[in-house]
Amino acid sequence: MMDDPYEFTEALGKETIDYAETQTEKFREKYGDASPELRKLVGDYYNTKRIIEVKTAKGHTLVTYLENGKYRLSLDGEDIHSTSNIISWTSCDDECSRIAFFETPGSDRGLVRIMSGKDVVEEIPGRISSVLFTDGSFYLVKTYIDEEPPDGGEINSHRVLRDGKIVFGTGLKSDDFITMHRFGNRIAVDVGDWKKSETYTGDVEDPSTWKKIRKSDCPAKTVAIEGEDAYFLEMRDNGVIKKGNDVLIASEKPIEDCLRVSGGFLVLHLDDAKIEPALYDLSGRLKKTFPLNEPMGMQSADSDGSTAAVILHSFGVAYSLNECNGEEFKAVEENRVMDLDVKEKWVKSTGADIHYFLMDRNGESDKILAYGYGGFNISMTPRFSPLFCALLDQGVAVAFTNLRGGGEYGENWHKAGTRENKQNVFDDFISVIETLRQNGSRVVAWGASNGGLLVSSIVTQRPDLLNGAVIGNPVIDMMRFHRMSVGRFWVSEYGDPDNVEDAAYLMKYSPYHNVRNLHYPKTLIYSRLNDDRVHPAHAIKFHMKMSEVNPDAYLRINPEGGHIGIAPSEMVSETSDIAGFVLNCLESEDQ
Repeated sequence: MMDDPYEFTEALGKETIDYAETQTEKFREKYGDASPELRKLVGDYYNTKRIIEVKTAKGHTLVTYLENGKYRLSLDGEDIHSTSNIISWTSCDDECSRIAFFETPGSDRGLVRIMSGKDVVEEIPGRISSVLFTDGSFYLVKTYIDEEPPDGGEINSHRVLRDGKIVFGTGLKSDDFITMHRFGNRIAVDVGDWKKSETYTGDVEDPSTWKKIRKSDCPAKTVAIEGEDAYFLEMRDNGVIKKGNDVLIASEKPIEDCLRVSGGFLVLHLDDAKIEPALYDLSGRLKKTFPLNEPMGMQSADSDGSTAAVILHSFGVAYSLNECNGEEFKAVEENRVMDLDVKEKWVKSTGADIHYFLMDRNGESDKILAYGYGGFNISMTPRFSPLFCALLDQGVAVAFTNLRGGGEYGENWHKAGTRENKQNVFDDFISVIETLRQNGSRVVAWGASNGGLLVSSIVTQRPDLLNGAVIGNPVIDMMRFHRMSVGRFWVSEYGDPDNVEDAAYLMKYSPYHNVRNLHYPKTLIYSRLNDDRVHPAHAIKFHMKMSEVNPDAYLRINPEGGHIGIAPSEMVSETSDIAGFVLNCLESEDQ
């Protein structure tokens, strides 16, 4: 391992925090004073009514709204809880008489609240990823992040607990994630990572009966258990739906999700990164498709086994709440924020044709924000973004790209952008940006998390292409990512820096190690000090190194929040600062 002069930042000591505060103040002095009109515009879009998650249970619907700076829970149309923190997930029993939700200021640590009726009856702190109710108690999945589990094992291992005692998961490693589903008096526990999975089933009240019934070399989800029949969605190829070991549906179009509804399955396909709902019977025969009127992506979906609730959204639609009862798929509530001209485009890259959406409000603009991600089998489908909306209102077009590494075209598409193939993702984004610039357009690139790796790679490989870059909560140091926070879980995606062969290709593109004495575009790197998923040192040390050669490199570190997000009021401030920076880059003539 080579010497790293800025490795000290990973300890987040006083010198590092002072640096982050000083540089953040410098950024705000120059770019952070967004006009009151722009800040109000961002605030209006951020505060518009959105649905974050939906749960269904025997005719009841539990909805998580975000509106006017508050997350609120609504049960059958009646508000039961409101908070300025983030509600990242919810759970309920079959009657929605007991509800659990996870509240956090933005990190993966937070507080589970258990409600009975409208009253909070229990609070449990920690990193907890789910709760499943039994008839008289509940299970929760806890991550041991500060110490080894009491039953032995590695730090960051996951366990199922009931009444404070571990009842499942002994022997599982730290990269084995756990998801629980209840089907009547049966439980399904899916265990796995991004490459493999197992399923255990048994009596929901008796963990000693939970036995392994399935093992595969791909991620999977249990869709239903009915009598002796178990149905699974395996994320291999484009998605395979099975009854036991028998294949019911081997899809030609990628599957985002599968839900049990009356008479069969509601399958949410992807067609060029757009959601396409379809209904299949229990034998796997296609019964009908439900064409949508515009490109949409999925925000959340759930089913009680009979009726499914699906939250869709799009570039101009904050949410569309849809129901499917096995016969029809219909929208029952919607918040349409703006009408847009959304075009679908294609461009040739090295070894692939790349699809992207290009949208604007007032004809074709020569000022463009290009957004990309390209990783972890995550599909970039149309979505609502207050930043996009604010920039579109300012005459900026938005290019929303579907790069290799994502899940838009199945597992092979994903693998074509991982490990030694990661350069394909950067080439794809470069091809799109080159096309956007052919007619003299100015382009700013934006990406966050793995998308921050994407944009920082474009900055270091092709700085001539950009008029500005916005790099959010990024993974940047590819030789030490596995030593920071939970980075070791990404080795299957990126490669292992401790392996000589992997280190060779990681070093070749690692943005942190490829900063040279060149003319770079204006660059904003932002992160949050309490990000316990992607360590803020990635952003800080990249800024330190970039500042050696680029006087227009800026750092914005929020002292609050984490990777999941920050408080709504702070999110408006962060988004406004980004919008102001993007507009400055697109309006300047110095790049």
